[in-house]
Amino acid sequence: MKYIFCANMFSNIDEDMRKMKTPPPVSSHKFQGNLLDGLLENGQSVKVVNIPRVRYFPKYQKILFRRKLFVWKNKTIGEYIAFINLPVLNYVSQKKTLTRALENYVKEAGNERCVLICFNNYLPQNQAMLKVRKKYNNNVVLCGVLGDIHGQYGVQVAKRYDGLRGRIVRYIEKKQDDLSSQFDSFGFVTKYMAEALGVEKKPHVIIEGIYSEDGRRTRHINDGKTKTVFYAGAVEKEYGLIHLLNAFSLIKDENYRLVIAGGGGAVDEILNRAKHDSRISYLGYITPKEVEKHQQNATVLVNPRLSNHEYVKYSFASKNMECLASGKPYIAYKLPCNPPEYDGYIQYPKGETEEWLAEKIEEVCNYPEEKRAFIGLKAREFILNEKNPKSMCKRIVEMSKNIGEDDKC
Repeated sequence: MKYIFCANMFSNIDEDMRKMKTPPPVSSHKFQGNLLDGLLENGQSVKVVNIPRVRYFPKYQKILFRRKLFVWKNKTIGEYIAFINLPVLNYVSQKKTLTRALENYVKEAGNERCVLICFNNYLPQNQAMLKVRKKYNNNVVLCGVLGDIHGQYGVQVAKRYDGLRGRIVRYIEKKQDDLSSQFDSFGFVTKYMAEALGVEKKPHVIIEGIYSEDGRRTRHINDGKTKTVFYAGAVEKEYGLIHLLNAFSLIKDENYRLVIAGGGGAVDEILNRAKHDSRISYLGYITPKEVEKHQQNATVLVNPRLSNHEYVKYSFASKNMECLASGKPYIAYKLPCNPPEYDGYIQYPKGETEEWLAEKIEEVCNYPEEKRAFIGLKAREFILNEKNPKSMCKRIVEMSKNIGEDDKC
């Protein structure tokens, strides 16, 4: 059995992010890298066909992307496809060149079964993968690892746009979900996603996330008077950012700081609050290395996502793992998507009100440094030992081995 990984990753994450005013989410790139590592660490043969993770021109100042080799940890294991980075033409050219590359790798495999695997919905990927399966049906199995779904079960991006653009986004989102549901097998981040996508009878496993890190992380000790609360991620009202700002305003101690990084629809409100409260800082988009630096300088990390939104049943915030692995205490609400084994490591407020969140922030920040260190390191060990690439991807490998002809679409 061979895996052909249809990826959508940055070529050079720090450089690519600096070239875009609003870069695509970093969490997807990290997940895909961990997924690739997990397959390799489980001894699988993997070829990668990658679509560079960039915005279309002029949001990214490059129009023509040429084919080049995909190198992963000093080893060539695939290719970046060629495409034209203009609206509409990017989808058309990506589908064409991706289909051609997938067909070449399937032919190269001969009679050996190929598992075409991807993370999340991307229209050209879905179209190309389904086209190749139709042509080489006996030898090809499709596996979709999904971190989100659209429509009523997700954060409805289309609602942010008016008129024609909104209708186009809605069409693409629905089309992507419809195509994904035609895959043969799935990895989901929550147990509720299979039913929402209408594939509960198909082979699927739950992989709420995967975490790894390149090197040993040095934990910064915070024993001064300043108490820093740090949030990094999508800055959207649906993700509880206004709730966090309101909760922070209830903390009157001048030694507290709220630092927010990321981009989204709540930026203007954050900047407005920062004008009236000098304790609030907004960093905009920052690189993963900069996120890690700010995590280590923080007293506590926070995720204000509330459970009253339907989408929280169908997505698992990747920042859960990243924050727990930081070695710092992590405050978040108990959401339906959280498996019960996380309960011993996340610092839950008593309730989902601004007052309870403010109380929990002050409580954890006022712990002795030794207690905060114990909480953070205990959570870090849990993530590194239980949620590493090899452990989580073993579930996909075992599922793929057991897929028979009756399971295929």
